[in-house]
Amino acid sequence: MPTVAVQPPASHANSVPVLTRKKRNRIFPHTPKRRDSSLTHRQDPLNGFLNLTFVILVSACTNLIIRNYMQYGILFDFTFLTCIWGDLLGAAIVILGMIFYSFSVWVVVKAMIRGVIGHKRATMIYSMSQVLLYLVPIRIVFIRQMAPLMGVSVFLVLVVISLKIHSYFATNSILYKHLQKGKKRDSIFPNNVTIPDYLYFLAAPTLVYETYYPRNVVIRFGFLLKELAGCIACLLVAQLIFAQFILAILYDTENSQGLMHDVLRLSIPSIVAWLLGFYAFFHCWLNVIAEILRFGDREFYRDWWNATSLDIFWRKWNILVHEWLLRHVYLESLRTAKQSQNTAIFWTFLFSAVYHELIFFVGFQVLRPWFFLAMFLQYPLIVFSRFMYNNVLDPRYRDFLGNINVWVGFFVGQPLILILYIREWFLVNPSLSCIPKTAGLGWF
Repeated sequence: MPTVAVQPPASHANSVPVLTRKKRNRIFPHTPKRRDSSLTHRQDPLNGFLNLTFVILVSACTNLIIRNYMQYGILFDFTFLTCIWGDLLGAAIVILGMIFYSFSVWVVVKAMIRGVIGHKRATMIYSMSQVLLYLVPIRIVFIRQMAPLMGVSVFLVLVVISLKIHSYFATNSILYKHLQKGKKRDSIFPNNVTIPDYLYFLAAPTLVYETYYPRNVVIRFGFLLKELAGCIACLLVAQLIFAQFILAILYDTENSQGLMHDVLRLSIPSIVAWLLGFYAFFHCWLNVIAEILRFGDREFYRDWWNATSLDIFWRKWNILVHEWLLRHVYLESLRTAKQSQNTAIFWTFLFSAVYHELIFFVGFQVLRPWFFLAMFLQYPLIVFSRFMYNNVLDPRYRDFLGNINVWVGFFVGQPLILILYIREWFLVNPSLSCIPKTAGLGWF
């Protein structure tokens, strides 16, 4: 059959001319025409490859479970349930003491509003109370040599109370200053400064004080029980993963082939345990507290898993801390201290880095700068990644590459924390919840 040469379409201007047959009556349900393959025109979805990735992940995790069982056997035990009672009473006493002590800030705010003391004196008393709030509980943790689980619990409650009372004092102070100038910025202030209001703020799953919070009409007990069961289930599975997979690798220093080898071995179990812990606390537990209190504002996190850069991740993964840092560090640096935007960002990252290091310092009672450096060095990394994102990377792929970069940081960062901090503890002590044999029972 005769053929003729035809020019390609405009979209294929760089292609060579192709030969095509003259028009003929179609005998079979297939007519040759100019077409590109699916991976060339890129218009077909890649959902199948996403499903394949999930299958590969399940296969890899199954292989990891089988190899772990063949090498170590069953390692999960309930030691943490027996050891946790070791200094639970001491930790409970310290936590209750901090809660009662925090009422001193309410007294200071009440006295300031009634005119008993001025704002400057109230600020000085408040600052001294913050210093004592940190010194006394941390001193008790060190004297009693609390196990990391109890020590970290005490310090985290301390940090929550500290951030809450700062927000309470700072917010009411600003409203008080405006009221003194004849500007009533809030219709509820100063009637909000009551003990029931302060108690509700202490218990509410938020770190930023407001004179009013939206509340639900009723408590949904079915929802509450579901989230509570989810919290317990996630924590038990996370404990199983830690005891069976993570702890076995941390102990197994003889088969270690170096730092990167251990990072790769710990990457999957550590990220799974972290995700379970995140879901247990930020979703299940905070929703349980919010449901009991009928607290309406429940955006505790956003879609951090889609973050395309580190700064977006830090803004989305912990909304409670992010909102506190935004109001009381970043904005106060801009408005009160008259700092530049870059300087305010610097102080925000410095504050966050110091507190992250303090968690491990109090919990393991040893000072190593690794967590501080890892957090603080993210500031120049964020500046560099922003430049790459906006000026270098192909717009078609930069979101994909940015998200991959965030997840790679997870897969490297979590194992490094386990190796640099927790491995040293387990080489000497049997459990995170057991009191060391040399621990004392004193208080000061």
